[in-house]
Amino acid sequence: FLQQLLILPVALLIELMGIHLSTAWLNIVFFVLNFLIITIGMRKYLRSCLRHFGKHFGNCLYVATAGFLVYWAVNLVISIAITLYWPEFTNANDANLAAMSGERYWVFFACTVLLVPITEEVLFRGVLFQSIRKRSRVWAYIASLAVFGLYHTWQFALMYQDPVYLLYSLQYIPITFALTWSYEKSGSLWTAIFFHATNNYLAMQLTQMM
Repeated sequence: FLQQLLILPVALLIELMGIHLSTAWLNIVFFVLNFLIITIGMRKYLRSCLRHFGKHFGNCLYVATAGFLVYWAVNLVISIAITLYWPEFTNANDANLAAMSGERYWVFFACTVLLVPITEEVLFRGVLFQSIRKRSRVWAYIASLAVFGLYHTWQFALMYQDPVYLLYSLQYIPITFALTWSYEKSGSLWTAIFFHATNNYLAMQLTQMM
């Protein structure tokens, strides 16, 4: 949450410099800054995970593929259920990203597919999940599921002053569980990063087609 709040002082600084950026470009600047902070600060950890990924590439690819297929199957069932019982439902985060990506699609595409997966996986799996898992595996999963979902929805609850938007975080449970399981099962954060990047790539392609 603090990471997302960084966009406020960054936006203010840009305005004071006399540079006027759209919301889409502000988010791109935010993505790049987060990526640089995370990769520089966690570079040794990322290198270590990358070596493990390369050494056990076959197993990591198998785990990522299995997690990905199960996630998409579960997500399909949930999507059908939502369409049948809550037809007016719209994922605010997805709609917001789709609207912003229309301005500079390929720049936004690069951020979403290349930068965001690394940043988010380091934070939510490498730091949050792993630090809690040392004490409790169950609570590590619970914390990862809750925080990752709220991370993608809390700003909309504040923006629209409607706590119902927080319930949208439940939609992120399947992807969060699959990413966390992929990381834990393979032993490398890059498995989850690869999974996350593939999912974002397909999501962006579907957005472009719609």
